Amino acid sequence: MNNNSRQHTLRGEIMRMLMLFWFIPLLTILLVLMFGASTRISRQTLRTLSVSMKQATEICSLRINDCIKASRNATYLPELRDIYSEYEAGGDKNSLYNSVTLFLEEQYKFNPYFEMTVLTFNDSPDDIYYTRSESMERSGASLSELRRDIWPDIKLYAKGLDTRVGFLCAKDRMYMVRNVVDKHFEPIAIIAMELDRNEIFGSLTSVWQYQGMSVWYDDALCYTSGNTDSGYRIYEQSRIEDAYFKYGVDYDRNGAFTERRSISLAFATLLIMTIPLLYGIISFTNKRITGPISGLALASKEIAGGDFDVRVAANTDIREIDDLSVNFNLMSEKLKEQFERIFVEEIALRDANIHALQSQINPHFLNNTLEIINWETRIAGNEKVSQMIEALSTMLEATLDRSGRPLIPLREELSYVKAYIFIIRCRFGQSFEYSEETDDSIMDELVPRLVVQPVIENAVEHGADAEGKRRVFMSAGATRDVDGKVSLIEIRIVNKGVPTSGDWDKIKKLLSTEDEPGDNRSLSIGIRNVNKRLQIMYGGSSGLSITTDSEGNTVNTIRIDTSGGGVV
Repeated sequence: MNNNSRQHTLRGEIMRMLMLFWFIPLLTILLVLMFGASTRISRQTLRTLSVSMKQATEICSLRINDCIKASRNATYLPELRDIYSEYEAGGDKNSLYNSVTLFLEEQYKFNPYFEMTVLTFNDSPDDIYYTRSESMERSGASLSELRRDIWPDIKLYAKGLDTRVGFLCAKDRMYMVRNVVDKHFEPIAIIAMELDRNEIFGSLTSVWQYQGMSVWYDDALCYTSGNTDSGYRIYEQSRIEDAYFKYGVDYDRNGAFTERRSISLAFATLLIMTIPLLYGIISFTNKRITGPISGLALASKEIAGGDFDVRVAANTDIREIDDLSVNFNLMSEKLKEQFERIFVEEIALRDANIHALQSQINPHFLNNTLEIINWETRIAGNEKVSQMIEALSTMLEATLDRSGRPLIPLREELSYVKAYIFIIRCRFGQSFEYSEETDDSIMDELVPRLVVQPVIENAVEHGADAEGKRRVFMSAGATRDVDGKVSLIEIRIVNKGVPTSGDWDKIKKLLSTEDEPGDNRSLSIGIRNVNKRLQIMYGGSSGLSITTDSEGNTVNTIRIDTSGGGVV
């Protein structure tokens, strides 16, 4: 059973051991330590962000509450109610305007959280009283903009507040709105403060690694500042009055997690430093152990392929490897000596087999030829008899092989075929048809003697159709390698008719590589001899094969593989 699929190389096994018992455990320990340190730093970073965020939002809440307390003065201090009562008792509007404006300035003009404070009485909603902040950097809405675009929304919003404070976000500004009530808690006026959001929410900029902020009031976005597209944001919220303020701060993740990256970089550097050590171990094992052993394995493959001159280098630093190399070279030398002796013996045996096979060419063809010559002679002497005698002489010369040449040019081999065909035409007359196609460029290629004629003879004897006509076609071609040298000669002989199942069994036995007793007829011996001679002289890729085609013909194919040079 072949277990090569489950085998591993020595280099692979060493690498596997290094990975399993050194590199992977080391890598695991480093990753666990790095993950633990990174997680601890991440938690500390998030804790720092969370604490700074809570502190900032607490300051924001305190400032908003200060704004709410300041707005209550308009209701709980008696001045505004008294001013309005005097106006109702018979005062004029100029006095009302001056008194209300003075009240607003005293209470709100110097409050840093208010951009502008606006008040209108419900009885005269078109009369607006206001005061602005003293800040040089105020960016609040103008009075005309407020009157035109914002005040209608403020009045509508105030109707649902009763005595509560509300916050309205309109036109990218934020207003704190409440109703001013009399002693009976009936609304008499609306007061609105435009908030300085930079001042109120400015504490959010103190959050660690701050980049931008966003503030929502009851899920409505009322303020943004800075870079709010970083993708990393921390949230916090606070309840004020009956509503919620939600704060979001975008932070610089790279800056926040710099320490974690430093830890990761330190562990990565430590891991990279192990690579040269791993490389040194691999180089040592490859040079001192796996390299020499791989050389021995490669040399053994070359010996298995027939190269007995291969040697491996000895004198290594490792005694066991050195002994193995020396013994391998001694083994190679002895194998070469034994192979050369066996080769000489095999050549002698092969020549004996070839001569024996050639001597088995059947003589029944000569008997048939003599009968024809005798018959022609009895009728009348003519030129045709002379030609038949010449053809017979050619065939006898090929059979006897007086020159002792095992290989002859293909041109000469086909001359024997032509002599045979001439005699067969004389024998069968118009009942026999023969045609051929040959490649003239391969006529000088060497082939074994008498490998085509026996196959032609077999095709003639078994190629008769129902009317007794015999048709045989022969073609000879070649395949060339990249250098243009012939690497394969292929001769196809086609005759009419398909063998029966019994005939196929005989053909398989005739073409088998084993010498089995069987049909001793001369034609059978000739077919067997052709196949065996080609396999002995050129190897297992050469020989004779017999198949059929789709047109009801038997195809005999002679393959002479010259790519290996043959053993001649």
